[in-house]
Amino acid sequence: MGNDDGSGQTAVANSGNSEIQPHLNRGNTKIVYATNSGGDYEIYTMNTDGTGQTALTTNDTNDGNPSWSPDGSKIVFETYRHGNADIYVMNTNGTGQVRLTSDADFDGMPTWSPDGSKIAFVSRRTGGYRIYVMNADGTGQTQLSNQPYSLRPQWSPDGSQIAYDADGDGDGWQDLWRMNADGSSQAMVYNPSGQTDAWASSWSPDGKRIVYTLISFINYQGNWYWTYAYPDAWGSGLGTTRLSSNGLDWDASWQTSDNSAPGLVFNSPPQYSRNPLALSWTGTDFGSAGIKGYDVQYRTLGATAWNDLMVGTTTTATNFNGSAGQTYQFRVRATDNALNRSTWQYHFQTTIYNWAIAGNIYDNRGNPISGATTTTTPASFEAHPSDFLGFFQNYVGGTPATYSVNWLKNGYGNLPATSFTPAQDAMVSMALPPADNILLNWGFEDGQLDLSGWQMPGLPSERIMTEQNTGSYSVLMGNNAEPEPINVSSSSFAPSHSPSIVSTDDGKTHVVWIEGDVTGTCRIRYRNWTSEGLLSPIESFSNEGEKCYYNSLVPNTDGSLHISWLQTISGINHVYYIHRNSNGNWSSIEDVSLTAFTSSQPHLASNGNGKAYLVWDDRENNEDFLYFSERDEISGWSSPINISPGLTSRKTFLIAVDPFEGIHIFWREMDNTKIYEDSIYAVYRPNMGAWTSPVQVVGPNGDKGIPAIDIDATGIVHAVWANTQGFPNDIYYSSRSLDGTWATPIQISTSGASSDVRITTSSSGKLYVLWQSGEFYYATKSQSGTWGAAQAIPSITAFPALFQVDESDNLHLAWQEVTTAPAILYSVRKPNNEWATPIKIYDPVDPFYFNRAYLSPLGMVNFAWVIGPEEWDSMGEILSTSISTGIYTLSQIVDIPVSMENPTLSLFAKPAINDSAQNITLDINVDNGLTNEIFFLNVPNSPTWSHNWIDLSQWQGETVTIDVSYELGFSAPFNGVYVDEITLGSAFTDIGVQVEGPREAQHGEEITFNVIYENSSSIVAEGVVLTAVLPPQLTFLNASLPPTSQSPTLTWNIGDLPANSGTQSFTITARVKNSAQGLSNAVTTVNISTSSTELEALNNSDQSELFVGARLFIPLITKN
Repeated sequence: MGNDDGSGQTAVANSGNSEIQPHLNRGNTKIVYATNSGGDYEIYTMNTDGTGQTALTTNDTNDGNPSWSPDGSKIVFETYRHGNADIYVMNTNGTGQVRLTSDADFDGMPTWSPDGSKIAFVSRRTGGYRIYVMNADGTGQTQLSNQPYSLRPQWSPDGSQIAYDADGDGDGWQDLWRMNADGSSQAMVYNPSGQTDAWASSWSPDGKRIVYTLISFINYQGNWYWTYAYPDAWGSGLGTTRLSSNGLDWDASWQTSDNSAPGLVFNSPPQYSRNPLALSWTGTDFGSAGIKGYDVQYRTLGATAWNDLMVGTTTTATNFNGSAGQTYQFRVRATDNALNRSTWQYHFQTTIYNWAIAGNIYDNRGNPISGATTTTTPASFEAHPSDFLGFFQNYVGGTPATYSVNWLKNGYGNLPATSFTPAQDAMVSMALPPADNILLNWGFEDGQLDLSGWQMPGLPSERIMTEQNTGSYSVLMGNNAEPEPINVSSSSFAPSHSPSIVSTDDGKTHVVWIEGDVTGTCRIRYRNWTSEGLLSPIESFSNEGEKCYYNSLVPNTDGSLHISWLQTISGINHVYYIHRNSNGNWSSIEDVSLTAFTSSQPHLASNGNGKAYLVWDDRENNEDFLYFSERDEISGWSSPINISPGLTSRKTFLIAVDPFEGIHIFWREMDNTKIYEDSIYAVYRPNMGAWTSPVQVVGPNGDKGIPAIDIDATGIVHAVWANTQGFPNDIYYSSRSLDGTWATPIQISTSGASSDVRITTSSSGKLYVLWQSGEFYYATKSQSGTWGAAQAIPSITAFPALFQVDESDNLHLAWQEVTTAPAILYSVRKPNNEWATPIKIYDPVDPFYFNRAYLSPLGMVNFAWVIGPEEWDSMGEILSTSISTGIYTLSQIVDIPVSMENPTLSLFAKPAINDSAQNITLDINVDNGLTNEIFFLNVPNSPTWSHNWIDLSQWQGETVTIDVSYELGFSAPFNGVYVDEITLGSAFTDIGVQVEGPREAQHGEEITFNVIYENSSSIVAEGVVLTAVLPPQLTFLNASLPPTSQSPTLTWNIGDLPANSGTQSFTITARVKNSAQGLSNAVTTVNISTSSTELEALNNSDQSELFVGARLFIPLITKN
């Protein structure tokens, strides 16, 4: 005996007799062999160290060729005790010897199949030696091989093949053969050369090699003698390997010392499994061989035959594609490299589905709805209506592009059909709308928001198809992502520059820019995009000209636009204008200047209702004059008039329209005879009136820089400017009263080193002024006229493109950061004087130039900038983006009927950006015209929809305006909230009862039932009555809460049960009657009811089942 590498060879039997035909058992603890120590050959066993040699057969004939059964409990052998060789089987101690063959000719050389079910052997019953196979009990004897002298069959470790030797080529020498276990595919695998036999003796434990004895013969004086014998092994693709080299070794039996079956854990699928089903398992080999592979099988429930899914796989997981609605069973087993097999590990059953939907169904106040049905298209093969907790489940087959789902229950309204993609199962929660819901377009399924019941007095909300709780749509209030810059220009003709940007009340953002080199042909371009991000095509309008210098863009309240620009034609500058109406149609281009002079810098203004006002500068004989023209929809442009006669303009001028449609124009007038001696002039024209003569607002006293003006809600004009040359460098302010008087300028700062200033006024009359003196400063003027001290603005490093206050007194700033990390930044100063942390609007990759921002009356902030090929270049591509910082509102006016029970507003909401740092708050404002009340609904920071409701009972019978609002915060202007299913209708109470009792009792035994009841709703349940019906096997004794009456049933008049009462309980004590039928079930039923309207009754009744036992008297029998 030795190791499989040829080492460690040790004689374990060395008696001087012949010990032949050894066979190792699995685990290498025993050897069975034949020996002639008693004269004839008998079967012996011994331990592998040579001890414990034990005779199993004792007769006067030869017994040989023994072989172990796979489990080591039996030994099969051949014997000549009947004159010819027959096959017997016996226990390992020699008992229980049973004859398996009885043919008159040779039957011998038996070997057991690895699974123990078959025995292969050699028989000469047909005149030649052939390999046969039979069942382990001797039945079913069948010939397999066809070659002459087929001898010594050896099963492969996995039982799939049999090796043997035969003279298949008729040369008189034995060759090595192999066939499948059923006799198919018989093939010679090794043909030794010369006068040599190859006698099959075993396989390697891993089944990769066949072991044989290579025997060489010589002929001497007419007789053949063997000269040497080697145990060799042959493997397909492996060649031959010599196991021992002494030349005297026969009948090698190669066996593994690992006889431990692998351990296996089958990770069982759940009761229902999505198609394809993911199966997995884990194997552990407790021996040394290691896992060889796994066999996985399946069958449908009720079938008897198993089907192979995987055979011999080395993976530990697979997907199974089954038929939806079919229930399958699975099993798996492991095999190690020693061919030890684990027992089959079973998963008893799982049902396959292609898609599933589950969730909870509630009413408009969040109470569970039971008994609601869920219908799907395709139809569900298994559907579970909602239980008393509102939970439902449906399992669906089919392979549609989308699954459509409806939820229904009598007494409620219908939810819209909702589509789901098959990519993943759906888990949803929804509230069935009340049957008397009075809100229009409550699920936003009816079309455009402003045409179907809802009004939007604030920022425009979007109707969204990508997110919905049910149906196809929801509403987005705010943003659902940080805005990405849009390449507006996509320049194809020449570099783009000089953008102007505005937004209109319909949610559209409009950009006008110039495309073209300042020294060559140019074009004026236009583009817009909606709040949903839909970009319009680029449109061009301009005359064929040489240069374009400047453009001005002003919106009307109806969404129409006024656009003007300066363009050179044949060396002369012209002021051009074009109008875009609210339908997107363009007017023809008009030349407003109509002069032969060189015009410059048109400034455009509008009253917001269609009229446009234009002022520009024309140069004549080296003198600059300001011209004015106005346009209405009917008459077109008026003839230009000179509004600065006798003066020589410095070319810096402004135009503004007051709330009464009065026109104010300011300009800086330069004294050509003196340096740094500028004046500021103003003219005014009331609505339908005449122009005033120019008024000197401030006389010559240094360079005034660029003045800034703003007009407050009362019509007061405010002006501010800076002296930037000479001394002192001051910031000055003046205002014009309604009677036309300009106040004496006052100095508001002595650090006005800036040549530029900004001014903005709030709707409350508060005034803000900005300037630069090293740092940036601002000062405020209160409604009472008091100026506050100048305050530095943190973080700002460049003059802002936006400095404007909104209607809520929030001050907005946007600027280009020009220090170590260039960027576009935005910040807001809140009314409490706190500055929000600056937000990065654009983090550039390319050099850029930012100088345009616009704050709409609704709170939308628009940004436009130029990216160029060189740092600070002002030409390239136009990029733009927008954020909203105002209030989004959905509004609807409704009449709440007196008959509506417990009027309730219900809605679903979820954050549009799931990683928002804070929860979102929705404001619900209810206004009856006399008073209004605001409710605050918290929307959790969660990716799932949350349900909220409000009790509107106090407005029963009234007409109210309901506003659902979301205010976009300045610290996080990219947030938003989705809203769906806003309903207003009746709500009802929901009470329930449970009874708990013992499972079994004997005659005469006292038992106690615990009765638990509650009102789980937010509505009082009036006139609550509870009853208990005891079965005939029980007698009522008492109750901890005495019943109001006991006949005909036990009754308790509970009275009104408060909203959200919590559980309350009492006990009932009863006795099992002695006359009660034994071995019977006694069912106690409790019911609860209310005089209030209640739709959910599944939890209004409960039962407790008691098994009544019986005493059986069994006679006692004793035996002396």
